[in-house]
Amino acid sequence: MKPYLIIGNGALGIAIASRILEIGESPRFLGRQGPAELKGVKLQSVTIDLEAPTDEELSQPWVVFITVKAHHLETALKHLEHVRTSCPVVYLGNGFIDNLWKETQLLFPDLIWRVGLTTFAVSQISEKKFEIHHPKGQVVIGPLLPKSPTLGEKILFEKAPAAFVWNEHAHYLRRKKWLFNTALNTLCGAHRLRTNGAALSHEPALRLLFHEAFKLGTERWGAWQEPEESLYRELLALIQATSTNENSMSRDVRFGKPTESEYLAGVAEGHEGYPTLKSFHHKIAGGFRDKNETSPQPYR
Repeated sequence: MKPYLIIGNGALGIAIASRILEIGESPRFLGRQGPAELKGVKLQSVTIDLEAPTDEELSQPWVVFITVKAHHLETALKHLEHVRTSCPVVYLGNGFIDNLWKETQLLFPDLIWRVGLTTFAVSQISEKKFEIHHPKGQVVIGPLLPKSPTLGEKILFEKAPAAFVWNEHAHYLRRKKWLFNTALNTLCGAHRLRTNGAALSHEPALRLLFHEAFKLGTERWGAWQEPEESLYRELLALIQATSTNENSMSRDVRFGKPTESEYLAGVAEGHEGYPTLKSFHHKIAGGFRDKNETSPQPYR
């Protein structure tokens, strides 16, 4: 049985693997340092063991899912040199990674490059314990270039239609996710707001960040399909629906970890204007660790 290769054995990768296991397929893990075996991982109320790939499995996967954060993506992509078959490669992290994605396509022209995103969040509670927020959320996969789903992808779509979906408009959905994350996560990270809902107490700043991100997105990708005000209302509804969720960027800032700000608000660097995005990005980049915070050890 061919495996589904997951590069990135953090919270998101573990959540993807659990969904693949549920349908009787075989996920295999690569951490940033290479093959990774994860034993006794608890996701929600289920404990699972996750295996590292053999050399043969590493060379012949059905699909490669890359789940590392944007600042680790360049390192993760180097693992693709072990893949010896023409299979889809799906990046599921956040942020503007278009330039690196295009450069890597030139290095591995035989691979099938996809656009991906998730509509759920995952957090690490302790070293081996993880929790999915909005378990009914989906893994969305779409074409970067016109190309139909492969057999390996069809297996996921047919066996788990509620969890894995094909969407021809995935690129635009990913663009919207960048917009929402740039406004919300930048605000929460800069002000160390623990939950998404806390952003609503800073709505003037949220609105300004969103406005600049909307303009920046237009400059980078062209016109949006929806009016700015409509998208802003969608962001507010998202914040209200996830109000109790811990904000991931704020958490990284408080723990003194690298953030994805370079790939969100930091995209404004090198562009004229966007003073609010740049100011908040600089504040995050020069962040400090809260001495009262204790970060769970990553499972590597």
